[in-house]
Amino acid sequence: MLRYSVGEPGNHSALTAMAYSAGWNATDQIPHRAVDQGRVGRYGAIDPSDGGNTSRYSLSLETDAGWPTVASSSTPTRSSRG
Repeated sequence: MLRYSVGEPGNHSALTAMAYSAGWNATDQIPHRAVDQGRVGRYGAIDPSDGGNTSRYSLSLETDAGWPTVASSSTPTRSSRG
């Protein structure tokens, strides 16, 4: 996580970046006899390709810049063709 902040209370901004990446192995069921025979470790896998990789990234901006409030309104308009 990386965070950059500037300003003071009531007039500040902060930019935050986060990243996560990992590899994982599936903990699927394995035959007890394969463990007993030493073919597979207790936390091993029959198919070593079970598992995968994952990652996630995030970027966020928080601001309290004291900007003026903008009010908007909508008024129906009529047009005539003539």
